[in-house]
Amino acid sequence: MEFIKYEIKDGDSLETIANKNNLSVDELIEFHNENSGITQKIDREIPIHLKYLLIKYSESIQEDIIPDKFLESILKYRCEQNVFTYINKVPVSNATTKRDFSVELKVFEGKLLVKVKLLDNILEVNPSNYTEAANVVAQLDLIKCNEVILQINEQDGSILKVVNHQDIIRLWEDKRREFKANAAHLDAKSKREVDDFINLINGQILIEENLIDDYKSKMFFDVYFNKYLVDAADKLDSYKTFFRSQLFEGQKTEIEIRQDIIRQDEDVTTVRKVSETISQNVQRAEELYNLRYKPMIGYQFSSYEVSYRERSSYNTQKNFLEELDVTIIEQIVNNLELKIHYTVRKIE
Repeated sequence: MEFIKYEIKDGDSLETIANKNNLSVDELIEFHNENSGITQKIDREIPIHLKYLLIKYSESIQEDIIPDKFLESILKYRCEQNVFTYINKVPVSNATTKRDFSVELKVFEGKLLVKVKLLDNILEVNPSNYTEAANVVAQLDLIKCNEVILQINEQDGSILKVVNHQDIIRLWEDKRREFKANAAHLDAKSKREVDDFINLINGQILIEENLIDDYKSKMFFDVYFNKYLVDAADKLDSYKTFFRSQLFEGQKTEIEIRQDIIRQDEDVTTVRKVSETISQNVQRAEELYNLRYKPMIGYQFSSYEVSYRERSSYNTQKNFLEELDVTIIEQIVNNLELKIHYTVRKIE
């Protein structure tokens, strides 16, 4: 039985989800429970631990909704990212990534599909001793992000499914064998480190839910797949999301993004987005700061802060991103700072 994984969001109830999908609450509960494990079943309320509901896919319903919201097209984007790291206000490293993407939007059998292809991938790292690690990340991004086909939720533009997940797994299996072969001559400690790294990437790629979550941590996917893509009625509302730390893996900070229109022309709307921190749970950041950075910096952990500022322009007639400028500052106040400047512009 074909189904859609609906990601549960703040404010959702069984009634609102059922209404969005032209179902009764009883139909929603029955189908989900028939296709879920025992720990994922629901009654008349959504359990706190549940992240997704399984909803029966109906081609006839989808075909009624999608054509009005989604225009088939091929777009190209140039994306440039500069990342600067400062310790005690002194710059210690920077990395520049330049990428061109093509984005092909299609409606196929009533489903919203987006094919993303990585056309150019240019990397510059300073100091150069970080280059090897950066190149490994770039190789993995080629596996995850090049010619990936994604099914999109027509209500909010989020990623529902990695259509060619098995193709990505096969590419990773080839790269995994290469990593193991290259590690054959290493000492036992280094081999264990390679194995640990491989196990980490296994978890990211082999499990589709984790792969989708990994896409959300990548800047282009994060800023592209949103409610503007499908012209959702509430696309300008404030919304809550998670900032995934670039300094401390595993640190997720809940933030709220406030949106304001700063310019509106006939075809293009320009929006300013500003974050406010909601979650104050910084235990993971403090643990990793004390482990990795305090021995080098010396100063005690102070406070962890995140700032997000975005200016983006959307074509409101054809529902696509025109250009975007984002600045993110993540810091342990006075001690450690990571600044990301990211730009996207549509090219011919």
